Amino acid sequence: MRPTPTLGGVGIVVGTWAGFATLLSWEPFQRSFAPLLWPLSASTGVLLLSALDELKQLKVLQKLALQVGAATIMVGTGLRLNGLVLPWVGFELSPAIITVLTIAWIVFFTNVFNFMDGIDGISVTQTGSAGAWLALILFGLGSPLWLAPAVLVAAALGFAVFNFPPARIFMGDVGSHFLGFTFAVLSIVAHQAGLSLWLFAAIFGCYLFDSVFTIVRRLSGGENILEAHRSHLYQLLVQKKIWSHGQVDVAILLMNLLLGAAVYTALNTSSALSAALFGAAGLLLIACAVWLSDPDPKPE
Repeated sequence: MRPTPTLGGVGIVVGTWAGFATLLSWEPFQRSFAPLLWPLSASTGVLLLSALDELKQLKVLQKLALQVGAATIMVGTGLRLNGLVLPWVGFELSPAIITVLTIAWIVFFTNVFNFMDGIDGISVTQTGSAGAWLALILFGLGSPLWLAPAVLVAAALGFAVFNFPPARIFMGDVGSHFLGFTFAVLSIVAHQAGLSLWLFAAIFGCYLFDSVFTIVRRLSGGENILEAHRSHLYQLLVQKKIWSHGQVDVAILLMNLLLGAAVYTALNTSSALSAALFGAAGLLLIACAVWLSDPDPKPE
């Protein structure tokens, strides 16, 4: 069997920054993107060190240190979740707590993409579909930075030609870290433009639900969550021969269409329709989790 290259994420990084450089010729984008330009480029440089993991295995704490360093660069320039209010509680958090939570959020979301990039095509599917919704929503909010997630979508689609099953190249830690980190940064940009962090998280509900559910399940089972594993819901679907890699990718795409529509309608049209869409998506995710928690679920 021919080995599959694992540094394809470098192409995503280069393609994304080529897109950013092109868009800087448009003054509204340049003005909005300028505060992010140098910290994001510096953070990208730090994240590129994760390529060492493909050549020489880095320890978990070493990779975490790189991510915290990259996040600290961004937060150090003033990029914070200002005015973060806990839902249903209604009080605003202090600046110091918000700074810590911002770093934690960026690091967590970076790792969510890394956790979930375990089968052919899944992260390019997630990036393409969720990124398109984010671009549409930022456009609706009047932010010129809607073009930033659009560039990520374009870079992912270009990589998809080589990554859809059967994959000829993997994005590796470089690609998954970069995509997760950049989307986390854009979540703060979107928050400042008027999109709540909770609605942003809903757009990426598939990835977040699978990651959190798997962490909780492994903790409850006494497992070491820092050790590598293959027990995410999407991985179980493949391992138990319920769905192929491609079928899981299609399921992710359809769920993202549902979740994105729920967020879009919450912002623009009917709250009742949005609640129905959120309810349907939540039931499907919970049903999948319950089904795959069965020791031996059978395909229908």
